[in-house]
Amino acid sequence: MKIKQVKGFLLVEAIISIAITLLCLMMLTNLLGLFKQYRQVEHYGNELVLSYVQLNNFIETSDYIEIDQKESNSKKVIFKREEAGKVTNYVLEYYNKSMLRLTASQGGHIPLLMKVKQSDFDIDGQKLKVRITEWKNGESECFFDLSSKNKPADEKMEQDDKSQDKR
Repeated sequence: MKIKQVKGFLLVEAIISIAITLLCLMMLTNLLGLFKQYRQVEHYGNELVLSYVQLNNFIETSDYIEIDQKESNSKKVIFKREEAGKVTNYVLEYYNKSMLRLTASQGGHIPLLMKVKQSDFDIDGQKLKVRITEWKNGESECFFDLSSKNKPADEKMEQDDKSQDKR
């Protein structure tokens, strides 16, 4: 009677293959952790830029907009914006110690930026400087000039005089 010799894995070969598999899994886990960390860091920077772009679009898409000098301060800015002949007040403010938001006088709000440690505003005529301190202690400043979106006072008076003359 002949005995068949069957070749199989040796115990050493099995241990080496498991070690290689574990090494690959550890490398994959570390790589995924790096991607997650990178995404979180990049994500906030993109949000910051997006918030400035949204505020700029809000200013640029209006027919007429000005800063209310009397009611605005370093913690909130009041905009008077004209759309289709209707004037609406909007408030840009640091809200709830964590958010920069834009609200309308009718209600509702647009959260522009979350995870804000501190925010304040400097107003010089119709120029606005927004200063933000992020939770990770990064700081940014952005400047907006609203003077190009304002109607000169003389032009307003001329339009009012013309409308009264037509009556």
